[in-house]
Amino acid sequence: MNALSRDSFVRTLVQERGYSRLGQGTRAVALAHPRFPDRVVRVALYDRANPTADKAPEDGWLHYMERFGTSRSRHVPKVYSITLYAEFYVVEMERLERIPFDLWNKSGLHEAYYCGLDSELSDHRVGGSIRTLYRRILAEGAELGSRGGPDLHEDNFMLRGDTIVATDPFYMRRAA
Repeated sequence: MNALSRDSFVRTLVQERGYSRLGQGTRAVALAHPRFPDRVVRVALYDRANPTADKAPEDGWLHYMERFGTSRSRHVPKVYSITLYAEFYVVEMERLERIPFDLWNKSGLHEAYYCGLDSELSDHRVGGSIRTLYRRILAEGAELGSRGGPDLHEDNFMLRGDTIVATDPFYMRRAA
């Protein structure tokens, strides 16, 4: 019997269950259902066959949730459930909005990404708890060493109202 694939799972949700695609990245697809406008389903690939030293799958998003998911930070997405399958996982989480490009520029986070957190942020455009989370993400990324690092570009931040939320701030390298 063949294992269920991410693509066939997504196809079933779209064709038979009424979900629509919101977007797709390298490893994940975001889906929405009209009956649940405040939630999305994230269906993502991960490599269970190449676990890290602690036997966890190599996946930046799962790593982020493991380290920050219980932090109660308003800058971390609300996750309602995570279900692991053989080659992918499914997450039910809050629906967030894209950051308009002008707001991304005004936030100063692009400067932090391209120039380093301390080099351009003395004007306090990135302040308070998002700056604290950003520092924690950078520190955690440094601890990952050759396994991965921070992935802090505009597509990995979204909005909850006027609050910036870091949605997928790590990348993980596949084990050789």
